[in-house]
Amino acid sequence: MCFSPTASFVSSAVIGSIGIATLRKAKVPRAKLMAATPLLFATQQLIEGLIWLKVGRIHSNMDRMAVPESSLPYFYCFFAFILWPTYSPLAAAILEKDSHRKPWYYAFVSIGLMVSLYFIYELWAYPLVTSVIDHHIEYHMGNPIPNLVIILYCIASVAACFFSSHKWIIHYGWTLLVSLIVSYVAYAQSFASEWCFFAAILSVLLYLHFSRSAKNLERVTECPPTHDKMS
Repeated sequence: MCFSPTASFVSSAVIGSIGIATLRKAKVPRAKLMAATPLLFATQQLIEGLIWLKVGRIHSNMDRMAVPESSLPYFYCFFAFILWPTYSPLAAAILEKDSHRKPWYYAFVSIGLMVSLYFIYELWAYPLVTSVIDHHIEYHMGNPIPNLVIILYCIASVAACFFSSHKWIIHYGWTLLVSLIVSYVAYAQSFASEWCFFAAILSVLLYLHFSRSAKNLERVTECPPTHDKMS
């Protein structure tokens, strides 16, 4: 959410609270990585709020303004461009039990790793220019991002959800895809930032799933199976 520092900080606080609750509801160790997603989104929003503070006051008639030099945009881009394409398929892969689907996840994680390495190189080799344009923060690397890299980013981050044997992950993937399309169409230039805001809303879905799973687990624990007496 890059419209204002207040919006970013409020979003970070709300999503962070949801993230803590989600992590507590995740009872199975292998689910912790997926359950930690909201907390990472909250951290990302917090960083962007701090970037807004670097910008200072924006006048209503100002179309473009450079963000003062800082390491904060690099931290933000770490989440937006480097972390998510690898983290997302890896979190889904760890939850996958079907051995026949595992090879697909090896492929998705490998693709995500390549995308992450590409952005690591871009951020290391070229200066990152951050600016505010029409009340949006834009992050410009040295070179325009090739369409192929964008496609691979989406495949790693979103398409991996559709190969899961868990229905809730598939539903999560569809919602994530819709969020991606809406944010890209509405805010093409600030796509990375806006998609992260819409994706952060999905934290609620993760909380609802893990909350329901925790209740089901408690119900099973409270009602142990009975054994028939042998005659």
